[in-house]
Amino acid sequence: MSRYPEELPLINRFKGGDQTAFEELVLKYQDRIYNLCRHILGNAQEAEDAAQDTFLKAYQKLKDFNPDATLYTWLYRIAVNTCLDYKKRPFFESLFKRADEGKKFVEEPLSDWPSPEKLYESKQLGLALCKSLGKLSLN
Repeated sequence: MSRYPEELPLINRFKGGDQTAFEELVLKYQDRIYNLCRHILGNAQEAEDAAQDTFLKAYQKLKDFNPDATLYTWLYRIAVNTCLDYKKRPFFESLFKRADEGKKFVEEPLSDWPSPEKLYESKQLGLALCKSLGKLSLN
């Protein structure tokens, strides 16, 4: 039996086809998962992407969730593995390497986290930008 019985009705609702139940789970855990990703990756943008990927993976596998563990423990493991995958990507270091490496990196304040809506807008803007750049000619 899960140590957090209030999660079970949400999980069961999701398994029954109620998509709003998953939204409630995301709202409950998004800050903790983002903080974890931010701690591991040290970069706000990468942490946003990793947190979003964590919840995407959770959405795809929640039907297989074992209620003997806590949902947060399960999400935590997915997030850690996702962050480790991000760190393995060859462009990770070069993408966020500072132009001026002589200065100490100053982290953004953690209290200014973007909302899920801002994360979604940012992701959509990035996709639109990439699509537009792909249409430009080299001449």
